[in-house]
Amino acid sequence: DNVYNFGHLSIDNLERLNLLSTDELKIKTGVDFALPTILCTFHPETVNYESNALYAQEICDAFSELNEFQILITMPNSDTGSAIIRNSFETLAKSNNHIFTTENLGTIGYLSAMKHCKMMVGNTSSGFVEASYFPTTVINLGERQTGRIITPNIFNTPILKQQIIEAVRINANNTYENTKIQIYGSGNTAELICNEV
Repeated sequence: DNVYNFGHLSIDNLERLNLLSTDELKIKTGVDFALPTILCTFHPETVNYESNALYAQEICDAFSELNEFQILITMPNSDTGSAIIRNSFETLAKSNNHIFTTENLGTIGYLSAMKHCKMMVGNTSSGFVEASYFPTTVINLGERQTGRIITPNIFNTPILKQQIIEAVRINANNTYENTKIQIYGSGNTAELICNEV
């Protein structure tokens, strides 16, 4: 009786933000989002964390082959195993001119990249909440987000090179015209909360 499902405050925020254009994103990131671009954020797996080096290698091997896309990788958080993942991505970018890394895009930059990218690949919670707003295709890797609601734009994929490649290519042309995913609210969550208190 005391639990209310009003939505997510991030959607309220998205409704009010002025996001960057592809031209502005190119200036900020050096990546031309007018071209097919994958946005990747991959944090260490908290289950089977000893396998993070293997996971990083599988992702890197997949990204090396997906050279029909630009790939912009934002660095992982500081969970156990993040240094291994970070080093793998930095090494990958040095030897592949279609792959870029950045420490942090900031809120506006990251959400703008999410809006304009062809798809997201990784295991970040933003692939569940914020990506549903646009909506953007999400290839969700591994088990980090297990238990979250799976919306129609999300495709769960094991962290295996060939399966990542297949998931990306199969879903590369997904479109969501006239599709609204509003399980996290329609931008009035704060108002609903305040009215209930």
